[in-house]
Amino acid sequence: MQDILADPRYAPRKTFVQWLLESLSRIHKPDQPASGWQEVLWWIVLIWCGLTVIAIVGHILWQVASLLGIRIGGRLRGTRARWARAPRPESLEQIQARVRELAARGAFREAVSVMMLALVRWLEHAGLLAFHNSKTSGDYVREYPRASGGRDAFREFALTFDHIAYGGERCDRAAYSRADHLFQRVLKHVEQPPQV
Repeated sequence: MQDILADPRYAPRKTFVQWLLESLSRIHKPDQPASGWQEVLWWIVLIWCGLTVIAIVGHILWQVASLLGIRIGGRLRGTRARWARAPRPESLEQIQARVRELAARGAFREAVSVMMLALVRWLEHAGLLAFHNSKTSGDYVREYPRASGGRDAFREFALTFDHIAYGGERCDRAAYSRADHLFQRVLKHVEQPPQV
């Protein structure tokens, strides 16, 4: 009885590696003598299945590392990492100075992006929104309380931002001015300036 229970095939609990090795050992090639191309095809399929398993496991590990913000290859990966590298001004005046600096250089698209991030952080501090990397501008518009002032201006700003950032709309000085006007309208409705 001890010899039987000591055999890994009959062990009450098996590790994943034991199970995998046992399963692979049960795979038998056909008993018929295989021709050259059948032997090659057999090995191609076997190698392909192995590489597929390795790719799936690697992808799962990569995604977990990205979600946790773990450094891979010396750099942070994932959405959290992009926000971590973004400059975080400490006051509204610094944000507006950064926006004006970008606009003066003609980087209107980047200026509008900084405005969007600043608005979301501003409204989060005011208790109107909750920032999260996975949210879209539409999510923030739906989250913005209907009774709060500035909601319509924020919705227009978010739509303008989406058209510029994702819709391929040309961002020239006129589009930037329209976005800046909406940005200022939203800020007028929030009473206490937050520290972003």
